[in-house]
Amino acid sequence: LAIASASYSRLALGVHYPRDVIAGVLTGVSLAAISHLLQSRLGPRMQVTLLSLASIVLGLAGSSLYGDVNSYKVVGAALPLLTHPYLRKHKHVIARAGLAARVLALAASLTAAAVALKLSAVVSTAPAATGMAYFCAVVLALYTPLSLLSIVSSPLRRRF
Repeated sequence: LAIASASYSRLALGVHYPRDVIAGVLTGVSLAAISHLLQSRLGPRMQVTLLSLASIVLGLAGSSLYGDVNSYKVVGAALPLLTHPYLRKHKHVIARAGLAARVLALAASLTAAAVALKLSAVVSTAPAATGMAYFCAVVLALYTPLSLLSIVSSPLRRRF
């Protein structure tokens, strides 16, 4: 229903030709079918890795072919996701923490990521710097909870 209504609106508004809409629908359905096949055959670790690599390749292509600043953001945000297996390996640290500790760690990570993005907007508008800021923001969002909860639940902390 969503595909049909979006296709109709593109034609009704006169912003696309029928062949463009048909090509878009066929491309979308093909990608959805491929995605479904891959998802059913691959484990979560490989799914995240392949999605990250595809995002990086498409982001680099978009930035080099079109000079699009948003492509740098995609690359910067997708790179840290390649460390997903490491995060899954250490998920027990987060699972053992209490609810209050997890909420505080999440709040700290989102605050750190927001500060990184805000500082990058103030400091530089260069595309590569923007991509680096997104890289830092995602790294902070991913690893701050793990780091904080590791410190809180460390054996040294329990002795005192």
